Amino acid sequence: MNREALFCDGTQDYVIPAESEENEKVILRFRTAHNDVEEVKILVGNRSHSMWRAKSTDEFDYYEIECQLGTEPFKYSFRSRKASRSVISTDAESLITGRIITRSSLFPGSPRRPGRKGL
Repeated sequence: MNREALFCDGTQDYVIPAESEENEKVILRFRTAHNDVEEVKILVGNRSHSMWRAKSTDEFDYYEIECQLGTEPFKYSFRSRKASRSVISTDAESLITGRIITRSSLFPGSPRRPGRKGL
């Protein structure tokens, strides 16, 4: 699995709309290398949901899912899987123990600065 290609952040390219409001639906995107993973899921609390491949280029695949925000911060991470190897990714930090872990949060109603990484 090409770990260098795994990517997401809080910009308008990966969170739509970028400046979300309370109780709004948002689309979250996650990028992988082209044809490099078998499955991508979003992890929210103790639940996981499959994402769908929405777009592909020669270099990357982009997975999406629509999520419903509430009034509390929406915390999430992504899990990508290739064969028996699983990688959990977000944009804040990496821990390598057979997995890469990062966490992100959306705070409804708070503006995001372009290029700003998640929490």
